Amino acid sequence: MAILLLVSSYLFPQQAYFDNGFLQLLKNAVSLTIVHLPITIMVTAINCVPVLLLLFKTDIFLYLMAVWTLFGFALIAYLNGYLLKKVFRRYEPRAEDRENE
Repeated sequence: MAILLLVSSYLFPQQAYFDNGFLQLLKNAVSLTIVHLPITIMVTAINCVPVLLLLFKTDIFLYLMAVWTLFGFALIAYLNGYLLKKVFRRYEPRAEDRENE
């Protein structure tokens, strides 16, 4: 399950950022997970915080539910985007390459 969480941290953002088939997307997600392991762990931890808070500190989760509804999803998406943009920039085609195509 942990491997699935780590790999899925790249599956959906990569699908939005690049144009690949499913098998290529899966291969890239596995290799990105291994190559960028510290960022992968941070992204996975950010994604798991709400679930862990709900499971272990339900009273705090319920207390923060209104704030979470307004800002929580957007904050997680912003943090993930900030971290993953650094990773994806390294693999983005350069402007010269795009003009040649």
